[in-house]
Amino acid sequence: MAEFARQQKVTLNTVLQAAWSLLLQRYTGQDCVVFGATVAGRSAPLPGIEEQLGLFINTLPLVCAMKPDCTVSQWLGELQEMNLAMREYEHVPLYDIQGWAGQQGAALFDSLLVFENFPVAAALKQGAPAGLSFSNLHNHERTHYPLTLGIELGDGLSLDFSYDSARFSAAHIVQLAANLQHLLVQFAALPDAPLGALQLLDEVETRATIAANRSSAVELSTTLFAHQQIAAQAAANPDALALQVDGQSLSYGELNAQANDLAQRLLANGAGPGTRVGLALRRGPQMIVSLLAVLKTGAAYVPLDTNYPAQRLAYMIEDSRVDLLLDESALLQNIKNIPRLSLPETTTPAAAGAEPVGPNPVGAKLARDSAPPGRRQPGLHDLHLRLHRPAKRRGDCSRGAARVLPDRCRVFGAHR
Repeated sequence: MAEFARQQKVTLNTVLQAAWSLLLQRYTGQDCVVFGATVAGRSAPLPGIEEQLGLFINTLPLVCAMKPDCTVSQWLGELQEMNLAMREYEHVPLYDIQGWAGQQGAALFDSLLVFENFPVAAALKQGAPAGLSFSNLHNHERTHYPLTLGIELGDGLSLDFSYDSARFSAAHIVQLAANLQHLLVQFAALPDAPLGALQLLDEVETRATIAANRSSAVELSTTLFAHQQIAAQAAANPDALALQVDGQSLSYGELNAQANDLAQRLLANGAGPGTRVGLALRRGPQMIVSLLAVLKTGAAYVPLDTNYPAQRLAYMIEDSRVDLLLDESALLQNIKNIPRLSLPETTTPAAAGAEPVGPNPVGAKLARDSAPPGRRQPGLHDLHLRLHRPAKRRGDCSRGAARVLPDRCRVFGAHR
């Protein structure tokens, strides 16, 4: 590490600070991190400072805002410049800096890095010119910060963690030390690598972590899609209660019949695989019927919240390329220039209708963020709707209403 520091024309202290700042950034998830860095206090141009006895050490906050595309060498150079600039203030008490930052009496950081590049213990053991010698040397240091990393430079680098056991466990500290060591190894091996490409875990730890978090294969009770399961339940138990909302209820037979009827109307109006149907409906049985109907046609449905402003809804419809708008009467009347199929506000029992026949009737949901252009967020995705219900974990919804309602196996309860 010393040779690497010389190659980069920085101090070994800067290398350790760079690795520590990156470690804190990864653990906290923050773009900017702050930790305390100790300074000797003797580099200031004070007359006779080299002849003065006493403790001049001081602690200053080091603010680090590294970017993922910044290389290791670039970050080391920037940090070295920051350390040089800090020398102008290394004599300033920390409470003054807190006041300048508008944080008087408040902690500016909660971790401390102490780098000791002079082996005091070794020097004392060597004895003084006058024959004075020291033995049984013990050093006990303690800070009030939750986490302190002490680094001593001798024949090698000695890392010593002191920590608040109420916040950290011994296992956490062991993991921190291992992560820091792996970052230092990557620094020396990959000086031109971007910081974002460096890993906290080595290959062995990565494989162990993946293995520990890999979920076992899920046994599914069925591979049928949602609308197919509803149709099967309607055929087996048509009178079983399927859903109940605000005093309105539908049996499986009624639910499937109404969905078939509406699916036929949607097909007649151009819905089908590859098309998008915008749904602007109030919460209730009709919403569930409509969702099932769209899935039966093989189209994708685009949920539209009628509480959104008209301008935002118009943008969502245009940006999602909705082909057909399915709404209830008196909703979205301001939306123009789009084919529309309006529904009554209440559901009525319908006779059993034939299942709609279309090419590859596998529906999907098309969900997207409602933000206007320039502020879009990831969220556009198509999902095949299946009731992925592990047979050993949830009740089988095909056993009738007694299992449907208590187990909350609602029609779209498994849609993610």
